[in-house]
Amino acid sequence: ENWNFNTTWSHTFSDDSQLEVDGYYTGYHRDDPIFGETRHTLDLEFQHRFHPWTQHDIVWGGAFRHSQADTNGSQFLSLNPASRNTQTYSAFLQDEISLTDELHLILGTKIEHNEFTGIEVQPNVRMRWSPTDKQTLWAAVSRAVRTPSVSEDDIRIRSVGAPGPTEIVFTRYGNQNFKSEDLLATELGYRI
Repeated sequence: ENWNFNTTWSHTFSDDSQLEVDGYYTGYHRDDPIFGETRHTLDLEFQHRFHPWTQHDIVWGGAFRHSQADTNGSQFLSLNPASRNTQTYSAFLQDEISLTDELHLILGTKIEHNEFTGIEVQPNVRMRWSPTDKQTLWAAVSRAVRTPSVSEDDIRIRSVGAPGPTEIVFTRYGNQNFKSEDLLATELGYRI
């Protein structure tokens, strides 16, 4: 059983300033004898684009996500704790600078706070050159992060080994010291 609600509101202040606000609420309930879950998630985002100077196109914004999960596991699969609330906050800023009509430098970063690894910074530097309306060459360097999930932190898996007179039971636990996966990406591209 699932339910969703999405809404978007946007406003144009002028040709050089636009604001957009997005929100959604989603929930689901899964009743399963091995692992059941009821989850509610609220997500709010906004972004504002404006041109403070002729050569600059700035976009900035933020987001908030709250998720509440109640689980009922079994002897084979469970989360500990069985109920958990998590929040994630983020903010971003990007400035596209027109060095010439054809050459653009894009500088940006996203800063996120999550409950598993704390603060994560994800910067991005990009150069774009469009010698004609139909050709674009670009190069970029950026840092991306995948943060751990609740299951990687809280999971408990119990399995039975070789059958016989002496039963062997294996239990695996999530890792509360799990770190974010970190990627330094480089791009070079051409579009025609």
